[in-house]
Amino acid sequence: MATAHGSETAQQSSPRFRAEARRRIIDAAKQVFQEKGPEAPLEMVARRGGVGIATLYRRFATREDLLREVCLDVMRDVTHEAAEAVEQEPDAWSALTRVLHHCVTTHAAGTLPVVAGRFVQTDEVLRTRTEYVDALNGLLDRARAEGSLRAEVDHVDILLVLSLISRPLPGIEAELGQQLAHRYLRLLVQGLAAPEPGPEAGPRPDQQALDALWNGGDIGGATEDGERDANGPREGR
Repeated sequence: MATAHGSETAQQSSPRFRAEARRRIIDAAKQVFQEKGPEAPLEMVARRGGVGIATLYRRFATREDLLREVCLDVMRDVTHEAAEAVEQEPDAWSALTRVLHHCVTTHAAGTLPVVAGRFVQTDEVLRTRTEYVDALNGLLDRARAEGSLRAEVDHVDILLVLSLISRPLPGIEAELGQQLAHRYLRLLVQGLAAPEPGPEAGPRPDQQALDALWNGGDIGGATEDGERDANGPREGR
């Protein structure tokens, strides 16, 4: 006759339990890393995910392994959501705004800049990043083609805007923070819409700046010719 302990152990070793535990850990890690940074205690991740620390380490042997998987999961999820939005939404603008709000809801917007550059970038990471950027660019290209998106907006603008509005503020509960992020995103989306003819909004970051952030560096200010300096101020300025 099986004991209660034996039944529990068997349940915990089942493929379904392992998959669910892995999913809870990754979802919890997105929230914790966004709130506390990539050096947040992994015990906090385990508690948030409702698992023991031993369970976490069985799935992710090192912090770097967990950071890498969080990054991969975020990019895969957004890529999948973009494909579904294009298929299901009535127009390109609706598809784009759906994906932007999805990034806020799932903590993708605030997590990716925090974890990127904190691990060795494998071929899988580089391939997944390319698919992710291509998916975002596809949304933007469609919106520009239908005339609903400002011509100068690119994926770098989108990723940085989402990151800025998704950062948790001290003293604000998580639920309220989510509500505020969606509110500010709705306001910012109005600024992304194609305007009447007029001047551009001003200097903007480019792919070099985003690459610097991805690799754990800083984004510097605008250079004298209006381009971005991804390595920070130069000597003598």
